[in-house]
Amino acid sequence: MIEKYEGLKLYNDYVLFDEDYNKSMLIIDLFDFNSINVPVNDAFELETAKKIIESKGYEHKYDIETVNKYRSMCDQVLPFLAKWFAALNDKTFLDSIINISTDYFEDFLECFSKFKTYEKISNTAFEEFLNMPDIALYKILKYPNIVKHFDEVIAEFMRTSSQSPRILINKFLESSEEKYYLPTKLLPSEFENIFLTYINSEHVHPNALQLIFTAKNSKECPISDKTKLAAKKRHDGYWETRTNEITMHGYGVGVSFDDVEKTKLEIEEGNTYHLTYDVKWLEENLDYPTILNNFIYVFEFFNGHCCPIFVSVNSKISALESVFMVKGKDCYQKGHQFVISNMLASSQMTLYYQFLKNKNVEIEEIFQWFFETYLKDEFNAEGFSFSPSSENTTYLEKIRNLASEMDGVLKQYNMFVSDGCIDRELFEMSSEHIVFSNVKSQLKDKYAYFDDTDTRMAMFYLFSDQSVLSYTDKTKDKYHTLFELLKSEEMVTDDFKDHQKSGINWLIENKCLYITQSGALALCKEKVSMLKRYYDNDVLCLKYCKKAKEHFEKICTEDTLFSKPEQNYLNYMLNKSTYSDGKDLRNKYIHSTYPRDEETQKRDYIELLKIMILIIVKINEEFCLKDIEKPEAE
Repeated sequence: MIEKYEGLKLYNDYVLFDEDYNKSMLIIDLFDFNSINVPVNDAFELETAKKIIESKGYEHKYDIETVNKYRSMCDQVLPFLAKWFAALNDKTFLDSIINISTDYFEDFLECFSKFKTYEKISNTAFEEFLNMPDIALYKILKYPNIVKHFDEVIAEFMRTSSQSPRILINKFLESSEEKYYLPTKLLPSEFENIFLTYINSEHVHPNALQLIFTAKNSKECPISDKTKLAAKKRHDGYWETRTNEITMHGYGVGVSFDDVEKTKLEIEEGNTYHLTYDVKWLEENLDYPTILNNFIYVFEFFNGHCCPIFVSVNSKISALESVFMVKGKDCYQKGHQFVISNMLASSQMTLYYQFLKNKNVEIEEIFQWFFETYLKDEFNAEGFSFSPSSENTTYLEKIRNLASEMDGVLKQYNMFVSDGCIDRELFEMSSEHIVFSNVKSQLKDKYAYFDDTDTRMAMFYLFSDQSVLSYTDKTKDKYHTLFELLKSEEMVTDDFKDHQKSGINWLIENKCLYITQSGALALCKEKVSMLKRYYDNDVLCLKYCKKAKEHFEKICTEDTLFSKPEQNYLNYMLNKSTYSDGKDLRNKYIHSTYPRDEETQKRDYIELLKIMILIIVKINEEFCLKDIEKPEAE
């Protein structure tokens, strides 16, 4: 019917109407509701016309009598479709599927389920339907009644269908909002064969292979290590055979120690970021406190609120990355910025570790000094112990020892926070595995988290480069965010277009912006600076933002040593309890599933040193902040 009426001139009464709405009324006017002998596309064009007429947003274009007239006529559509589907049999069902427009296929399935038409269709006909070219199986699996009725037929089809791997990956391995219902006759024990068939097939996608080899083995979707290894080999081989097809946009970081005037010299050359540190200053400052402080103030592992810069946070994943990145259901989400930050921190640690070693300074002995001497002398915190690796041990032995000592100091800290002291006998009885989210803080209401719509909206308007508020005719695309714009330019509300003003007014109403006496828009500095902190770090440390509760009512606080982003990073790096693609640096060495390559072991040791610095800095921060609070408590 679209084709039939497309060339007709509209009646004069309809001249002012929207084209789609006008066409919909014409279809309703001319449709013969008494006949069910109509083609499938005509039936669903009728249903589309009903949806358009009943949709909101057109009423202002029509008088109320016309609106009510056509909405009343639409009451005939559902009974008509019920009769049309009731008349289907195997032959007309298959004929309809052959002829149906792709635009109406999902509407057809919805009605096929709603009117229980599947009860009239034989297994043979439905099997023929499944085997038709270009039938999207995932659309059928959205309807549990259809799946249940044709359980055996769909199960048999999925055992050999090339669509099955993608569906299983999407349902069990990928972070997706789609919901599929699988036939009960297709057992989880059969999934692995489906995956293996896919892995060995001619047409594979590297992202799908990555999701398979990084997936967690589960009861719902069991995947053996053999299958994961096969997927990883195929994934690596996929890129090895396509080197000529890949366009590389290289980037890198470089770190060096040299004779320079400044403590740190930064140079950008193309896509390479190079940092040079003054070697003389480093040589002249080899005392233990300064060496540890260098990770904060020289190498800048942490920002002003003691948040490590090498953990993954949402604001550092761009909109483009979030669309194209592989989103495993249990994978640690990391973008380009995470990769760069970790490359830089690892390069700094590698170079500084070797530099200190050449100066006969063992970094693990500094760790021992921190726990056994510094905490006792500075804060009266006795009982902490740390055993450094023996001199000239292999990287394998260093890693095993450091991973063990890491767990030990966190257990000691937990005991200190709970009991105010470390009972060595009680400590030695403990064999529980450390859980990072359970490591307690000395500080009450240390971290704050926001999960309300208003706060998310405020941060989007102010800081997201996807917000429309940063572009104006006055400044063009000079700024990426509204926050940058208002920090640099004097703007008034009328500088923004009408579609932007609702956002500006919302920010004023929610006390993120205000209008000065001169009429200019200005940021409410205290509140916005806290929002910016949270946006950048996915957490707010209330010890640095003491007035947060005055500005935000809906905050959730926690008393933990590590913030949630830090906990996530530690779980990603050290184990696979949370993330299926975790580096597993602690567990694989404890359970002897480590790589034999010494260079890889060295890199893993460097990562553990970074984590040990993170732990030390966080513990030191707590003691310092607690020390500052003491006069107030007294």
